Amino acid sequence: MKFLFVENRYKTYFWEAMAQHLVRAGHDVAWLVQNHAFMPAIGRVHVLPYPRRSDLRPPDESADIAFIRSSDRSINFLGGNDRHYAHYQELIDACLNAEKPDVVVGEPTLFHELMAAGWCRRNRVRYLHPSMPGYPSGRFCIYDGDTKIPLGHSNDVPSDADCLALAQAIRTRSAIPDYMKPPPLDQGLRVHPVHRSWKDVRNIFFANLSGERYNTTPPWRRLWRPIGLTMRSRAWERLALNRGSRRGECPFVLYPMQMQPEANLDVWGNRHRDQTVLIAAIADALPPGWDLLVKANPKTKYEMSGELIDVVRARANVIPLPIRMPMGDVLPSARLVVTVTGTIAIETVLSGIPLAQLGPGVTEGLPGCETIATVGALPTLIDVIVSEKFRTATDQDCIALVKKLYQTSFQGRVSDPATLPEVTQEANVAKVVAELLKVVCR
Repeated sequence: MKFLFVENRYKTYFWEAMAQHLVRAGHDVAWLVQNHAFMPAIGRVHVLPYPRRSDLRPPDESADIAFIRSSDRSINFLGGNDRHYAHYQELIDACLNAEKPDVVVGEPTLFHELMAAGWCRRNRVRYLHPSMPGYPSGRFCIYDGDTKIPLGHSNDVPSDADCLALAQAIRTRSAIPDYMKPPPLDQGLRVHPVHRSWKDVRNIFFANLSGERYNTTPPWRRLWRPIGLTMRSRAWERLALNRGSRRGECPFVLYPMQMQPEANLDVWGNRHRDQTVLIAAIADALPPGWDLLVKANPKTKYEMSGELIDVVRARANVIPLPIRMPMGDVLPSARLVVTVTGTIAIETVLSGIPLAQLGPGVTEGLPGCETIATVGALPTLIDVIVSEKFRTATDQDCIALVKKLYQTSFQGRVSDPATLPEVTQEANVAKVVAELLKVVCR
């Protein structure tokens, strides 16, 4: 069987560990590499040349190109454009047409990955995206292409009592998502530099000099961003202080912001990826006497914009929360939580609090979760909540949700080894590859 992996910076080296397993098992491996600073050492490597000035031109319009443009972090946050799309689309299509892979493995995060996923969709080739969902800890899902649809089925499910115990741990915040845990000690396993260390910055700087300026933050923006973020965060905290005394006077809807750029929102929740617009729309949709409490992501990044500050400042019914306020201090008092694709959906349903979800997720169709297409549905939903007709999750519903989390995930960790060096250990890689092959061979 022929597998093709798509480069994604340091994640490439986890893919490389998987590729080594596959080659030993007799499979064929090829690569698409957009960023020349991250080269695998096994398999046939197709290095996509950086475009020359004469290669830059507007792309031919299509639904795929429109979607890629709308989710492209370079365009949305880094001042980039789409004039390199046509160059890369031609190269990626040519490579994939020549290789004719049986399976493509990669993330659906960067523009070249989404182009590869689009080719797979058009040619009925599986594009598999292994990723850790947050809950349960130490497990990963295999998603279908650029969607949040999990593939495969696990029978590794705890007892009802253990499922209820995990639900209680998530409610009380004694269990937290994997991505919120501090990095473990390296234990001598680290090979790649820590993100934002001087070695990492050096790698990105030289990649930029050699021509990679389509997926990574330009060096000058890396220098300016912390200053701008600090200024906006201080403005946010001043607003939180000024309006904090009103917190709890009215029933409130809670909107926890998602960090950006991140595929979870920019790709899976693409229709609602502009959180500034979304927060304004939620606030404007609320009935009189209701407030919107907005919790900034504790690792806030590009989503904390000047436009967001202006939207909050202009709406008296929006109360920003201090950035470092624990979720446990506000979630239990919320009458309704709104999210697009955040992990907060799981925590909300398990806490017996009504949830309105605008994007795809594991809580869809379960008691306690109402999937809505637009925020225009909020007034009707609030009427249902006020009249006490909204059905929240029972203990049995919570057990069913936790079981679903296990049934749609597998034992093993998936990450880039710059963040979690232990993911490239032999035993872990073997687990991930084994589950991947089960999905492929279904």
